[in-house]
Amino acid sequence: MQNIDPLPSELVDFKYDLKMSTVKRELLKEKDVNIVKHHFLSKDPDYKELFHTSSRSLKSIPKMNKSIADCLLKLKDEDFIHLHGSLPIDASSASDWERMQGKITRDVNFLKGLNIMDYSLIITIARVSDTVSVKDSLNEEKKISCDVQNLVQNGNCLLSPSGKFLYVFGIIDVLQEYDIGKKGEKGMKTFKAVFSKEYDISCQAPDEYAKRFLDKLGSKFKTSKENSSQEKSP
Repeated sequence: MQNIDPLPSELVDFKYDLKMSTVKRELLKEKDVNIVKHHFLSKDPDYKELFHTSSRSLKSIPKMNKSIADCLLKLKDEDFIHLHGSLPIDASSASDWERMQGKITRDVNFLKGLNIMDYSLIITIARVSDTVSVKDSLNEEKKISCDVQNLVQNGNCLLSPSGKFLYVFGIIDVLQEYDIGKKGEKGMKTFKAVFSKEYDISCQAPDEYAKRFLDKLGSKFKTSKENSSQEKSP
């Protein structure tokens, strides 16, 4: 699994660093989540495809400020859950996702064998049709856009059911061994969890880290059919 993000940051709407933990893994508060949804839905209703459904009205919500906007390229696990729940993919892409899960599983098992933990799944979300103007090193303006066909054929990418959004993903932070420092960190956080009841801490031994990572991996993308069934269920 390649670990390089091929998309220019100017084209990216959201970028997530997922460690499959839900303890202290969020940047956005509840009100911020609604502001983000309102911002993108106001810009283009097509963004509804990406967002976790909510019965709450998004009318009369403040505009997105710079501090929230700056978070959108470094979001974490709980932000992903609150904004998306899971990302929709077309049923025809299900086999591609299964194949990519196989790649990730092999990589995770390889890292486990090296006593590595604390790695992340990076998910980047971009609007396919976006073309933006940027200035190069000579201060000359140029336009950049997604080369979707090339990315889907050669990268770790999936398209949303509408084909309007591209998801690019890979594994990063693959150098952290489960050393004495990390063992001490786990012990301290596990002790604190007895009082906070927050047991799903990020820091885990390589076997436990890999198991949780792979157990939760499959929930990040769902076919449009699966999402439809979940929304209809009580």
